[in-house]
Amino acid sequence: MSNEGQNTRADAVNLLWQFKRLCDARPDLGLPMVHFKMLLEDPAYRTDMLGRAGDCADASVRALVGQIVALNIQGPLSRGLSPSRPKSATEEVHVQA
Repeated sequence: MSNEGQNTRADAVNLLWQFKRLCDARPDLGLPMVHFKMLLEDPAYRTDMLGRAGDCADASVRALVGQIVALNIQGPLSRGLSPSRPKSATEEVHVQA
C-alpha cells in the first residue's frame, strides 16, 4: 500500500473512531449504538450508519460525516480477517473429543 493509501486509511479509521465516540456521547441524536468494528469491516453497515447520521439535525455530526464520505472509503478497513474470508487451516481451532 502506498503512503497515500496508508494515510487515507489512517484518516478514515481516526474519523470513524471520532464518529463512534460522538454517537456514544450524544444519545439525543437518535442513532442506534454504533459498533466500531462493524464500521471498519462492513461497508454496507458503514454506509447505513453514515447515511442515518448525515440526516441528523446536528451540524457537527453532519460535518464529520462529510469528512468521512469525502475520503471515498471502499471495502473493509480492518487489517484482520474480513467477514467474507474463510479461515485457513492454520487459523481454525480443532476440538478433539
